[in-house]
Amino acid sequence: MADIRGDELKKNLAELLNTLNNSRDLGVDGKLDKVYLHISDLADSYFKILLDSIEGDLLELNLIKLIRNFSMSIQGVFLILPFFSSIRHLNSSVGLLANFRKEHQIPEPDRSRRTLWFSDTINDLNGVSVTLKLMGHKAISHQRNLKIVASMHENEITDEIPPNLINLPHMYSFRLPYYESYQIKVPSILRSVKLIAESAPDQIIISTPGPVGLMGLLMARLLNIHCIGIYHTDFHEESKPIVEDDTISNIILSYERWFYSQMDEIRVPTLEYAKILEERNIHAKEVKLLRRGIEADEFEPLQDRKKPLETRLGIKDGFTLIYTGRVSKDKSLDLLCEVYRRLTEIREDINLVVAGNGPYLSEMKEELKDYPRAHFTGALSRDKLPGIYNGGDLFLFPSITDTFGMVILESLACGLPALVSNHGGPKELLRNGGGSVVPDQEPETWLKAILDMMEMVEKDPQAYEKLRAEARASVKENADWDRVLDDLLGKDSVLPEA
Repeated sequence: MADIRGDELKKNLAELLNTLNNSRDLGVDGKLDKVYLHISDLADSYFKILLDSIEGDLLELNLIKLIRNFSMSIQGVFLILPFFSSIRHLNSSVGLLANFRKEHQIPEPDRSRRTLWFSDTINDLNGVSVTLKLMGHKAISHQRNLKIVASMHENEITDEIPPNLINLPHMYSFRLPYYESYQIKVPSILRSVKLIAESAPDQIIISTPGPVGLMGLLMARLLNIHCIGIYHTDFHEESKPIVEDDTISNIILSYERWFYSQMDEIRVPTLEYAKILEERNIHAKEVKLLRRGIEADEFEPLQDRKKPLETRLGIKDGFTLIYTGRVSKDKSLDLLCEVYRRLTEIREDINLVVAGNGPYLSEMKEELKDYPRAHFTGALSRDKLPGIYNGGDLFLFPSITDTFGMVILESLACGLPALVSNHGGPKELLRNGGGSVVPDQEPETWLKAILDMMEMVEKDPQAYEKLRAEARASVKENADWDRVLDDLLGKDSVLPEA
């Protein structure tokens, strides 16, 4: 692979020299455009060689070679640095002009505020992807000046992806250890810089600290504009049960601390996480709550609520437990398996439905292979989820690493009560009722909480129906999309009438 990459580097260098020798008839602008494209290719070729080596070092956990390769990247930085300096210089007065307008009460230019929202994930099965797609489509229907920035193969751009997408060309891709279903793309640096600069954003939002997120941070600094980082995922906590290595978990924490401390503003999904970031010494100029929206007209209680699930999976009569989302060990699904096994020793009419995909799916199926009432749907499109939630009697979310839990909001909107852990953000979603917070991660405690809910359903159905109504009512505050978009994009993000 290194030889192939080396040949590619030599080829791009030869093409650059050839262009310089044979572009005499072009004007200055034409020459500069051609030189820019060839230097983009040259820089990509150089960084590909490094990234090949770095990926191998990561898999081998060879920290010495990893540090050496990072130091070699300085040579590539020198190749692209002049372009960065030019963009930075051209935009150095942006902040001064904004302050001058504010001090002298001069109105902003007569146009809507442009926002670019960067993410390394948009078509995967996780809460970040769901949020980004939802925000992208809602921005269009509510006439907001927002573009989503990602890096995808052309065949990955499905109808679910919002059309207000800037698709950055990528020079390299790799799969994450322990998360083989996620393919991370590394954007072509100079080509991406050109695309983003041409969009002339007024602010940048970043959802992930991967290569695309780093490109967003770089552009915010080069363009001298406001940068908001959203703390969607607690990678530090999620990594612990997966890698089982404190050294790696602490490296992840150090990187998170550096990345989010570069932001002008951090948005957290719950107040709990504002405290957690403070404890971890992750600081920005401002830390604010991220409002979330829910499609309350799509996620709603159905009349014959159990029929879709019975038809799809052939669910038998009984008490049905639901879990939706990524099927990964960091979601404490091993605890869910243990609790379900114990439940079936007490009652024979307990159904379990797991909707989703992930690295733990095969193992979880194996764990419950002798339990015919345990059903696995695999990944489902979003429009199928209301039928899953409506078919259940109780939603279980034992994860202790989630910052929010969009699936909890969806279940509540459908009138499905939830049991959640007492760690992280999900417990705040039940502050207005609609379920219970389980005080610890002991199987016996979860078992008792489920049995108490079953007793309510059977002995006090009116109380259960009241709980279902509370669950639905608790999400109504999240149904106002204009409020959500105003809060994040600004009231001045509304596009002018065509």
